[in-house]
Amino acid sequence: MAVVFPQGLEVFANVASCVAAAGSGGTNGTSNPAAGTLETWTMSTGNTSFPAAQTSVVPNTYFYATDPADTTHEIVLVTDNTTTTSWHVQRGMNGATVAHASGATWVQVIAPYTLQGFKQTPGSVITPVTISNSVQTTNETVVASYTPQAADLVPGATWEIVAYGPFSHVNGSTTMTWNVYWGGSGSVGGNFNATGSNLLGMLKTGTNAVAPVTTLKAGASYDLNAQVTWISSTTAHCQINWWYTNTSNSLTGTNSNCQTTNTTTAGVSQVGPLTISGGGPIILTYTWATALATYSLTASAPFIYRQA
Repeated sequence: MAVVFPQGLEVFANVASCVAAAGSGGTNGTSNPAAGTLETWTMSTGNTSFPAAQTSVVPNTYFYATDPADTTHEIVLVTDNTTTTSWHVQRGMNGATVAHASGATWVQVIAPYTLQGFKQTPGSVITPVTISNSVQTTNETVVASYTPQAADLVPGATWEIVAYGPFSHVNGSTTMTWNVYWGGSGSVGGNFNATGSNLLGMLKTGTNAVAPVTTLKAGASYDLNAQVTWISSTTAHCQINWWYTNTSNSLTGTNSNCQTTNTTTAGVSQVGPLTISGGGPIILTYTWATALATYSLTASAPFIYRQA
């Protein structure tokens, strides 16, 4: 029997501790079955000090527990304790089980699987990325790229995508487009290959974003933040925010916000989760077009990491 890790939201309580009801014949944790075995335990004093684990809510809630007297440190997963004294438990989350004493005390624990969800994944670019201007609006430059681990593609997992830096001087009609993709390819600083990609979100000036003023002075700064959140193992949602300043401490455009799973190159917002497939990566691209093709934009520190 294999251990199955939960999907949903892990919940916590302060100093949660309870005693299992006295059991014999393999009940209430006194047996050592195969890791992954599902059991129903009867708990006694202190059960209400634990948070509510439930399978009947969206997202599901759960917590981990261990027996402090167990020197092998078996961790169990509790998926439901809403009937007060009854726990639905999966044994041996860390690979092995042990027969616990009758009436053992159980406490909540922060497991390694918990901490794994808080890690910052690699994805930063050490050197700045320069995106040269092109009047070919289909020529997209890859600003940042990261492939999440398959185990991280669970409901609620959210990736932050950050890019900021200066514009060079721009004089003329300017169209700027930020795209977030799932799939596709291309090295950072190079052209994007859309083969096998899903367009998760688009922020396009003049369509679903505030267009900059006609002239952006040299050194004018911008800041972009996007989030890609997994709704399920096959659907995701994207939100993009950006803003810019044209002179020091002078905001020339309002904060432009896009919540979309965009599938149109026109930038028409289609709010809601988008069906996705494959193994990624998450890619941020940038395209701009002006009457003068000699200027550039710099992404000082583009970064993609798991935030939640």
